Amino acid sequence: MEPTVEATATSGTSSESAIPVPVRYWWLKRIAAVVAIVTVLLVGARWWWGTYSHRLLQAEIESIRAAGEPIFPEDFASTPVRDEDNAALVYLKAARLLEESGLAVDPLFGSDQYEGYFDDVRNCIETNAEVFVLTRQARNLAELDWGIQLAKPVITTLLPSISGQREVSRALCAAGLYYHQIADDVAAVETLRDALAQGEALNRQSFLISHLVAIAITSMTAQSIEAVTPDLRIADTAAPVNASIKPVTRDQVRALIDDLLGETYLREGLVRSFYGERMSLLDAALCVTGGTTSLNEINGLFGGGVSTPIMAYGQRVFFRPMFELDAVRMLRHGTRQLEAIREPTWPAVQKELPEFVLQTSWMGRVTHWLSQMLSPAIDRAIMLHFRGLAQRRMAAIALALRLYEIDHGRRPAELSELVPEYLPAVPADPFASDGRSIAFRTTPHGALLYSVNTDGVDDQGQVAIDRNGNLRGDDKDLPFALDGQDLIAAATQPASTQAAVDHDDNVENGAGNADEDQSGRQQP
Repeated sequence: MEPTVEATATSGTSSESAIPVPVRYWWLKRIAAVVAIVTVLLVGARWWWGTYSHRLLQAEIESIRAAGEPIFPEDFASTPVRDEDNAALVYLKAARLLEESGLAVDPLFGSDQYEGYFDDVRNCIETNAEVFVLTRQARNLAELDWGIQLAKPVITTLLPSISGQREVSRALCAAGLYYHQIADDVAAVETLRDALAQGEALNRQSFLISHLVAIAITSMTAQSIEAVTPDLRIADTAAPVNASIKPVTRDQVRALIDDLLGETYLREGLVRSFYGERMSLLDAALCVTGGTTSLNEINGLFGGGVSTPIMAYGQRVFFRPMFELDAVRMLRHGTRQLEAIREPTWPAVQKELPEFVLQTSWMGRVTHWLSQMLSPAIDRAIMLHFRGLAQRRMAAIALALRLYEIDHGRRPAELSELVPEYLPAVPADPFASDGRSIAFRTTPHGALLYSVNTDGVDDQGQVAIDRNGNLRGDDKDLPFALDGQDLIAAATQPASTQAAVDHDDNVENGAGNADEDQSGRQQP
């Protein structure tokens, strides 16, 4: 019997529904489901990661702001100053005039002075007379605004004033040496005071490099004072205007001592510069996470490549939490640095200074990308700050010793005899961990002051020389010659027999202390 049409249709439908779905379609469905689940998990993880990192970064920023400390570029905006009251404009003009003259000179000391050196310095002074007038004028202006426009990111901000100010300070110190050479010690002292004031003005910028240049100016000025002090001419009253020899007055010397011991601006400048460093690191991180600056642009500061839109997009969308967490690390590290640098001595700073760990694993280098590129090694910068303090203090003591010598015909047996008439107190050694003061002793080559220097070890005023015959500043003690002696020649000489006798006498009589034990007793 033949099947009907209806039966045939029913049979065909049943046959088609029995055909199995190919295996590959089941796998595609499973893969799609897994991909969807993984995508949801990744999006959720990215959302949680981003929320966590952003909340952590904001909390760190708020903690800094709650402490009343600057953290954003706008916090460093300077107060507008009228042009006629702005010392920075005067210094900038002085630097421009000196550059245009092409007659800049460096201060040279002792054996470094070549034949005709002072003729060259005189030519510089005469040609650039207005430069020296301007620096004196700037010293008497209390207001200051360098007019620096912060770039984005801030770490790319240029400081064109730095180089020119270095040249001005060198010319001032060279002029101070020249004026002393021609027996015009009034001009010598006042010109060196101009150099110190210029360093102070430069230190008002909120950059670590500015602070380091200010410290360099301090060290150079102290070295110039070291050169002129042994035979500095000092009188109770000003000499006649037409006198061939112009001794400086006691009041002018005391004013220079006060300048040298006025360290507040240096300490404030160091803190300000570290505020600026911390701000620039956060600003760089925010520029990277915001996609306005790529890592390649940041890396370009250190010889890297250029930015690409895809890279900036990836930073902002995928890796923003990683960079924010790295920014938190940088901020915390910077805050700990700020706590450390407020300590009064280099050993105390070293004890509190956080260690910067260089990442060596690939994961560490990736997750700490910004901090590895941007966080500066600042240990030596801080050490140079304290070295500048030591040199200033020794220069102030040397001037006080010169005043005492003129009054008494000899130097004191102990630095404590300078207090309170010549110094308010004997300055402490910023490199000593035990609170001792700057040391004073006599050698066969002359008297000297010295600091125990970076290692904190008292080498009895000995210095180290390198294979080229130059002083090695980081080894042995940090000296300040009082008699114009050749410290390099003295480096290989034994300590004074007389100083050893004095030391023994102090111990036997029970009258010695940390300062007396280093003292010389007689001017040679």
